[in-house]
Amino acid sequence: PDRSLAKQHDVQVGMLFEQRRRSYYSLSANTLWQLMPQLLNQQFIGLDLKNPSMSIDQYGMFTDTLSYQMIFDPSRQTYFDKNLRNQVDATNGYMHGGAHFIDVNSVDPSALSIDMFTADELWNNGSSYLSYAGYDYKGKLLRGQKGIRDFLNDEDNRYIGGYTPNYSAVWVQDNFVLEKLKIRAGVRVERFDANQRVLKDAYSLYPVKSVAEVSSLAGQAVSHPSTIGEDAAVYVNDAENPTSIVGYREGNRWYDSKGSALASGESLRQLTSQGVIQPYLQNPNDQSIAAESFEDYTPEVMVLPRLSFSFPISSFAIFYAYYDKFSQRPSYGQTFTPINTYYYLENASSTLLPNPGLKPTKRTDYLVGYKQLIGRKSVLNLSVGYADIRDDINLVNIEQAYPRSYMTYGNVDFSTVKKFGVDFQMNLDNVQIKSNYLLQFADGTGSNANSSASLIQAGQPNLKSLYPLQFDVRHKLNVLVSTQLDRLSNKKRGFFKNMQANVIANAQSGSPFTAIVNAVPEAQNLGTVSRSQIKGNPFGSRMPWNYNVDMSISKSLIRNGKPVTFQLNVLNLLNLVQVYNVYAATASATNDGYLSSPVGKQTVQREQNAQSFVQYYNLKLNNPSHFGSPRMISLTIRTSF
Repeated sequence: PDRSLAKQHDVQVGMLFEQRRRSYYSLSANTLWQLMPQLLNQQFIGLDLKNPSMSIDQYGMFTDTLSYQMIFDPSRQTYFDKNLRNQVDATNGYMHGGAHFIDVNSVDPSALSIDMFTADELWNNGSSYLSYAGYDYKGKLLRGQKGIRDFLNDEDNRYIGGYTPNYSAVWVQDNFVLEKLKIRAGVRVERFDANQRVLKDAYSLYPVKSVAEVSSLAGQAVSHPSTIGEDAAVYVNDAENPTSIVGYREGNRWYDSKGSALASGESLRQLTSQGVIQPYLQNPNDQSIAAESFEDYTPEVMVLPRLSFSFPISSFAIFYAYYDKFSQRPSYGQTFTPINTYYYLENASSTLLPNPGLKPTKRTDYLVGYKQLIGRKSVLNLSVGYADIRDDINLVNIEQAYPRSYMTYGNVDFSTVKKFGVDFQMNLDNVQIKSNYLLQFADGTGSNANSSASLIQAGQPNLKSLYPLQFDVRHKLNVLVSTQLDRLSNKKRGFFKNMQANVIANAQSGSPFTAIVNAVPEAQNLGTVSRSQIKGNPFGSRMPWNYNVDMSISKSLIRNGKPVTFQLNVLNLLNLVQVYNVYAATASATNDGYLSSPVGKQTVQREQNAQSFVQYYNLKLNNPSHFGSPRMISLTIRTSF
């Protein structure tokens, strides 16, 4: 109070700590009826043909029958078989060779429970009947956090911990005035820890020997190229019986045996004796996943400064600018990688894995603006902005990994957003008008986390070029007109009293899409993916402009001392067709062009009923998700009591 406003500081200091825990449990109970018969009677491995039992009569004479007993191997008996066998009597199933073959389909389902299985039996070597993390395999919530060894060393329970990342931040900010310059300056320090184990080498589930560890091979001294570092992984012609070095790898960069760079590890694979990439393993006779193949996630610490200022140019105009930096943590589905993901990788049906080592995405924003008062009732605001996005997430292909190649996510993308905006606001006696226009150029190496899938499938996983992003709407215009209708009427108690109307109109240019040369059957599932050559550049074509007008009218009343508001809403007032998606070959929302193409005509001719095929095909093409909503009218009534 004893200091002028220009000498005061508004200092804010804060801190935050966030600990999350995400657990899940799912069980495919119906399919257990397919698993249970497979787990029964496995200990009976066949008749003992070497020890027949002859049938003899009362005089000790051989009659006509030889009997054999079943060979029993206790090591093959499953845990489920033991438990179920203890609950059934001799009438269940049948006897053969002195062995009791039990039938689970004759058992009362109420007698069955999940604890009759082991976790390994339910995981079924990767073709699993359940999925869980943070719970045990029986569906009980775990206390505390379980590690990799709890899964690897306990085959009966296979404990898997939940996803428990933590996030912390501390920040300080000061608002103050220097002469006529208003300044807000601050810094935020964030720390993100995914709190999970990360594979040390993304290209091998098992430890691989480095150049520093290989001085001889097959009894012969080895001389490595001088261009190869000591930490590079060594690849040989046969992991179990190596006789020659075929190449090296430093991170994701491949080299041949002479140290020359390669585009991929494919040529090294072709030099192996088994046709499969062969890293020089530390212990080739023990190819089982161990905790030593993993390391702790390295927490990411980010310093995020922010600065904004403004100052008056005249009594009617100000200039402002700001610089800000943000971070965005990776999503749960992209980063949480329980140990079973790697343990059953060789037999997994999908080779798309999360990446436990993902880092947050960073975004830096710059903006300068100019705001001008026009007359007494209008304000014009002009702004120019630029954003730089780094470490964005997209698919990467881990090709020639051992024992199996796979896809995962990586911080490999970057993008830029350039924009120019105009805002205009006018306040008249009865009408308020707000409008804004945005011109934007958003380019990057990937529009979303899965946009690289087509490049990977086309054999160009490392192709990185700047293209328009999917959200690159070049032009966007919005206008809001709001009026108090009672001011338009001379009657103080007329129908328009306490009545307001709003009209919102907007227009925007079309989003980018990737056009193709030849039509493909978008509405027909042939069991294989149909592809065509790209026409022009990726995301080089544009969908049509979209226009829309919405309106709302509200009237407020007082009834029995309670406020009541009636509101009529009309969305898409003019019932305009809005196109949100098109087929790549025709740029049409209703026709993919396949039926009129030469290949499509041949397909129609081969059908038994060509007319029905065309009719159903066109029905499938008419996809409602390609369009916006038609005119929608709703009436709402609001009150409070």
